Amino acid sequence: NLRQPVSNATLGMETSKETLLNEFTNAGVISALLGGFGYEYFSGLVEPEDTLEGILTVFWFLAAHLNVLSAIIAAVLYHNVNKISDGQVASWNKQHRLLRHLPRMLFVFGAVCYIVGVCLTGVKNFSGKGWHGLFLGMGGMCCLVFLLTAVRVSWTPLEISEKTT
Repeated sequence: NLRQPVSNATLGMETSKETLLNEFTNAGVISALLGGFGYEYFSGLVEPEDTLEGILTVFWFLAAHLNVLSAIIAAVLYHNVNKISDGQVASWNKQHRLLRHLPRMLFVFGAVCYIVGVCLTGVKNFSGKGWHGLFLGMGGMCCLVFLLTAVRVSWTPLEISEKTT
């Protein structure tokens, strides 16, 4: 097997217009969904009476706002890329290399806030220690798996295997 790293594709230097549009669509849709759920929880909260409720309010606030901001930026970038010709994509991608990743980064932070918000809501609503361990353990595991997956697929070079026969 001959293995070749595809570093340019990983860095996004040879990204097609279709790939960029798909990135922005995917980030926008999932971010809008989580932002809406986060806002629904946040809008039902009342003035915090203790530290846990205050922390919970902050996480739901961040989950709603980071995800909605991700969706909005993804829509703006989608609109911008959709207007350019296929021949301009490489230049656009080089000029906006960091901005291109902003919807995904905001989504990652917003999703972690959402998961933590769900866990803390469980801790707040259930008083038994067994429940607390379950909510915090599963929440920690979900955050860890999500972050490891995001890091693995974002920063590990893609390798193509070619059989030579």
